[in-house]
Amino acid sequence: MELILIRHGQTTSNHAGIHQGWNNVSLSEQGKMQAEITAEFLKNFMLDKIYSSDLERTRETAGIVFSYRKADIIYDTRLREINVGSLAGIYIKDAEETYGAPYLQHRNNFDYSSYQGESRDELLERTRSFLEDVAKSDEKKIAAVTHGGTIRAILSNVLDTPVFRRFEVANCSITRLKYSECAWRIASVNNTQHLYHNL
Repeated sequence: MELILIRHGQTTSNHAGIHQGWNNVSLSEQGKMQAEITAEFLKNFMLDKIYSSDLERTRETAGIVFSYRKADIIYDTRLREINVGSLAGIYIKDAEETYGAPYLQHRNNFDYSSYQGESRDELLERTRSFLEDVAKSDEKKIAAVTHGGTIRAILSNVLDTPVFRRFEVANCSITRLKYSECAWRIASVNNTQHLYHNL
């Protein structure tokens, strides 16, 4: 079985360096273009099931990428970005100036519990739950539109080690996992060739 993970297209907050978390943010024009290019790239992929985070930027991306599909998109809250709590909507540079070194440590460790958000372990737990459910399914090829932090958490679960900041996950990049013999394997990470080929 194969799981294809797609990060949402660029948002205005991505471009401006603003914490998004669970805020609903729309795609920028660049993000819409990225989603359209990704749709063209994936149009011949045979998919048995499509999941998406329920946040606006992923719903919008999924709607564009899979607009040619008749299959329903299943919105799953376990695929949401990490909840950054009170930092949502705040510029990253402003948070650095306001909170200093503790903030940088929390951000590097993917732990926003000090800001009424989620801890790294909470993110790992809900993404692990999603992986376990997918592994039990009978489908052969599944796609999921989600977020950078969520994809990093999924990779951390597969590798069984906290590697959040070790992976680059670009907007509309594709990460592919394969499941066989009761184990997940990483086939590719952060594939953006389709974007640069067409831009």
